[in-house]
Amino acid sequence: MNMYNISMSTFHKLQRSYIVPAISRVWSKHQTQLLADRKEKSVRLAGDARCCSPGHTAKYGSYTLIDVDTHQVLDIQLVQSNEVANSNAMELEGLKRGLAHLENARVNVSDIITDRHIQVKAYIKREKGGIKHWFDVWHVAKGIYKKLQNVSKKKGLEIISLHGNAEEVLG
Repeated sequence: MNMYNISMSTFHKLQRSYIVPAISRVWSKHQTQLLADRKEKSVRLAGDARCCSPGHTAKYGSYTLIDVDTHQVLDIQLVQSNEVANSNAMELEGLKRGLAHLENARVNVSDIITDRHIQVKAYIKREKGGIKHWFDVWHVAKGIYKKLQNVSKKKGLEIISLHGNAEEVLG
């Protein structure tokens, strides 16, 4: 096609020099305003982690905290697996950093909804007793589904089996 194109190294240099700093400045300004609007107020949060790969071998994990009343993202924390004991611990570390950031901005968290991560549950109970901890209903339903599937494998209890996979059954 005889079209000129930039090299990958030029693309990455432009991205590193202009695009990423611009996005960071806009996010920082927006987040500062979001947190200022919630200063000294109680918020209800939903929090969850997302990793760069499934399973327990992820290198990076991001933890997002969302205001459930306004549906706005209040904080995102990026955790690298070598910063914590193992990749499974990235979720707890992301939550700790996010809550600390909100606390430093003087945002009061009244409730938090998370998945059923055992370390998160223990941390909130032990360290953040003033926060009401709720489990995400989808994760609760998924846990019940798994238990029913296991029970249905026993002789005489096959009728309990829910045919299909969890995503089909739970929507």
